[in-house]
Parts: sequence; C-alpha cells; structure tokens
Amino acid sequence: MYLGIRARSLFFFSASNPGIETGGMLGEVKFDILKKIPEAYRTPTLFFGYPFDAKNVLTQVNEAKWSYPLIFKPDIGERGNGVEKIESEAEALAYLCMCSYDILVQPFISYPIELGVFYYRYPQKRKVMWFQWWRKSF
Repeated sequence: MYLGIRARSLFFFSASNPGIETGGMLGEVKFDILKKIPEAYRTPTLFFGYPFDAKNVLTQVNEAKWSYPLIFKPDIGERGNGVEKIESEAEALAYLCMCSYDILVQPFISYPIELGVFYYRYPQKRKVMWFQWWRKSF
C-alpha cells in the first residue's frame, strides 16, 4: 500500500508487464494478449463476443476441423474461473447456454505438463535473482 501511495498509482506494479493491461493483475483480455504472440507459437483460438449464437460457435468449431475435447474459457480471466474442458457437442451447448460473457475456444493440447516461468530482479542488479517453474494440468 505504501508503495502504491508513493508511486501515486495503485497499479504501479503493472509496469513490470506493460504489454498487458494492469500488468496481468486483474481483468486482462486474453485474446488481446494472444494476438501479440506470433501465430507460429500460439494456440489456435476462436473468439466469440457476447451475445453469440451457440449454433454459430459450433459451426465455426466444425469448420476449423477441431475435435473434442476442446477448451472453452472467458476472454477476461480470473485464475481459471469459467475454464472448462469440453468433451462433446452436448457439453459445449450446455456451457454456451449458461455463459454471459465473451469466450475463447481452443483445441485441447494434451502435453503432459504446462510450464511457466516467473522471475524478478532488483532494479539496481544486473542479474535475475530468482525464478520458479510451476506446472498446471487438467
């Protein structure tokens, strides 16, 4: 709190990740972040703005020639809330009927683990002081 008052901004720390709104702390738009990643390195993604037609969503998924399972998730994320692994068209329809927000649909990628790297450094130091690997699986 002290640092926020001193910097005259409650989101002063967002400068650590300036390419993401609020530094990725709160309410970031996933599709905007994905568009910044070169296409060769990002997961294929379909965006659907609310309100959307569930039949149109399923039509576009079929046109993409994706098979189940798929991942459906809110475009604005909060620690995994609303992210679902969808196993069938019936599950997809149930998900689409209950949600009232923009969504992303992606093919499920079945790698054994997902890794992320988090690091920080002190501004006065030249070297990274610490890093952590973590994994998340469905």
